[in-house]
Amino acid sequence: MKAIVPHLLFDGSWKGFLTCIYETFDRKWLGAKIFVEEDYQPSMFDDCFIVLTDNEKARRVNKGLYKKLEGTTFKSFFYAFFSESEICYQHLLDMAVYVFSHQDYVANNFGHPAVIAVEQFSRSVNREAHRMKAFIRFQKLSDGTYFELINPDFNVLPLICKHFTNRYADQPWIIYDEKRSYGMFYNKIAIQEISFQLWESIKGSDAIAVQPFDKEEVKFDQLWKDYYKSTNIASRKNEKLHRQHVPIRYRKYLNEFTF
Repeated sequence: MKAIVPHLLFDGSWKGFLTCIYETFDRKWLGAKIFVEEDYQPSMFDDCFIVLTDNEKARRVNKGLYKKLEGTTFKSFFYAFFSESEICYQHLLDMAVYVFSHQDYVANNFGHPAVIAVEQFSRSVNREAHRMKAFIRFQKLSDGTYFELINPDFNVLPLICKHFTNRYADQPWIIYDEKRSYGMFYNKIAIQEISFQLWESIKGSDAIAVQPFDKEEVKFDQLWKDYYKSTNIASRKNEKLHRQHVPIRYRKYLNEFTF
């Protein structure tokens, strides 16, 4: 009789995923499949196991992974997780099983299907994170907070926050991912994850979505649009090159494209 492959269901968090790796070895389920519980569609013969996130188990696995993968490869592994792809989650689990099952350093063996797949996912996520850093244009609200909406293909918000806390350490800001309905609020001291509902309780009044922009912000926004139009030489326009450097999907968040 063919053995039933266990299906591990987790909450979609990084710590939840690390707990899955722990359970895979602890229960000797080295061929297990992994799924996000919320998105899972069970069939009649599935052997499902709901993995509850355990901070201590996650900490131990994280420490072990960092040691086995070393700095650069661990970063690639970590970035790939934020692709939010169940295909990638499976490759990550398979790669973890692979590296923990060998005493030698094998994390750079790109002949292994999981290793090369994780590297490819990581590059895609890293490219999206890099673009978000370049294209985010804060706008000042009437309460002095700087705000920007994003809609990235991957869940890169946790990966770019450090860049903005370093660059704008002296001003409060919010970057809000409208696709995933959460944001990061920096109050010049620490970062807090928020939703619009939580923001209402923090501010005690209107949600950020309806707060007007600062008067000076509106003025400079229009000045920038005017400058952009005045320097745009129609005869030298190269739309193909323009799309290459500023893809269309990012343009609705750039004020020079919102005439």
